[in-house]
Amino acid sequence: MSRSTRTVLQSDAPPAVERRRTLSGDADAEARVAQDLALLAAAIDGELGPELAALILIGTHARADASVAVVHEELTTVSSYELLAVLRTHSRKLSSALERLASAWSERLETRVCLHGYTLKDILSARPSLSWVEIAAGKYEVLTGPSSALAALYPVHPKDLPADAAARLLRDAALGLAFSNLDALGRQEHGPRRLYHAALLCGDSQLLQASHFVLDLRQRAVALGRLARTPEATQLAEVYEEAIAYQQRPDLHAPADYARLRDRLRPCLVHVHLQLEADRLGTPTEPLGYALFGGRLWPTTKLLRAHSLRTTLRAARRGDPPRDASAADPQERLARCAVLLGYAHDRPEARRLAADLLGLPRTGARAPDDLELLVRLHMLAERVSRDGSDPLAMARYGRG
Repeated sequence: MSRSTRTVLQSDAPPAVERRRTLSGDADAEARVAQDLALLAAAIDGELGPELAALILIGTHARADASVAVVHEELTTVSSYELLAVLRTHSRKLSSALERLASAWSERLETRVCLHGYTLKDILSARPSLSWVEIAAGKYEVLTGPSSALAALYPVHPKDLPADAAARLLRDAALGLAFSNLDALGRQEHGPRRLYHAALLCGDSQLLQASHFVLDLRQRAVALGRLARTPEATQLAEVYEEAIAYQQRPDLHAPADYARLRDRLRPCLVHVHLQLEADRLGTPTEPLGYALFGGRLWPTTKLLRAHSLRTTLRAARRGDPPRDASAADPQERLARCAVLLGYAHDRPEARRLAADLLGLPRTGARAPDDLELLVRLHMLAERVSRDGSDPLAMARYGRG
């Protein structure tokens, strides 16, 4: 549906803009976002009825970090709408309704809509995360329901988060690069966004690990600059500033040559990622060594699943035939595959180990192709995102 058609479907008078939701703060884009949210709130409330306790905007728009760009000659948001539906009860029917609404409105608004449905009990029983920190600090907006809908979320200081909170950001950074490496058709379109988002995620992770994380995006850039003590840290601080400019207006800061941008940014991201993990766990600072690490990367990994993973890794180290890794913990496998395919995609041994961890059968000496790896990696990432361990989980800087 074109933007002009979409406008006809909306009310004649756009709702008043009461708060900023985009990084640029452009009035036209803010008005469009306000219209979109009013439509979404009415549609979701109407569909779910009394089963919906509250509908809450979280993510980039709630933090006023959303991107805008000119689309169909109109300046509008290009960041996903991340919505939290606080439900009174759980049911398969409600889950289906949420999926249907997200799909239909993503198409109608030409902007991805992500609708997370949980009860308040689910939310409060989760381990505190960076999303929790920001939401408890007021980085959310109630679209329908009582303004006190999330008042029970007690404040958490970033330095009090579990040790793996910073590691999750690193994993997501590498995962975005892995998707770009494997997706030849979408590389030029989505690659720059994934690279710059990876830089933001690595910077946020470094600040978390150093107990210097602050809520404001631009203040985080300043904090990174103050922390820089090595050439790689200095480069990350510079790239973080560059990534903020891209996040604000990706259409004005899109690089002409994705490969050149990747070659410039990736060495810095690899170094920062693996050095931070080495500081946390004592892991090797080389992608293959990190993936072959025999210990647990996540403190929540179940022992039985960790044993299955160790069996697979021992076989890989010895050069034995691959073992079935499907029983291994999905979080552990995803973190390792993200590093292998994000940072060492061009190394045959890295691809073979990633294939083993993804459960791809080997066919003679033929290495798995990019499409096979991409499909399996997407499946594993979806499995991890649906595991319910973090009801407030979201794409930190929006989804394309």
